[in-house]
Amino acid sequence: MFLPIYVRGLVYLRAKQGKEAAAEFQRILNYRALGAIAPAYALSQVGVARAYALTGDLAKSRNAYQDFFALWKDADSDVPILKEAKAEYTKLQEGCAPTQASDTNSVGISRSGNGWSRKVLGSLTSI
Repeated sequence: MFLPIYVRGLVYLRAKQGKEAAAEFQRILNYRALGAIAPAYALSQVGVARAYALTGDLAKSRNAYQDFFALWKDADSDVPILKEAKAEYTKLQEGCAPTQASDTNSVGISRSGNGWSRKVLGSLTSI
């Protein structure tokens, strides 16, 4: 249900179009009742946090990360997206926007040698 919207948000993030990415992720977050059963809901919380950081709205970015941490409060601490989000949040707390240094992240698209390929988490295959 949310996968096309989520992937579109990721593409906007990779293109450094924070405003557009935030709008796509927010479309998913508007369906709060489905949050418990749709993995893309929680992942969109991280996406919108990253998008707000891109636009320079660090307060909204911090709030989105905090909402994500509240959703994942019982998650294993070694889950890659949780580790990434905590590192990015720490940078926000230090007063700077997080940057994605690599061409790959655990919830996004990865850059292969000859083009873009979509990388879908195992949890997203149920969507």
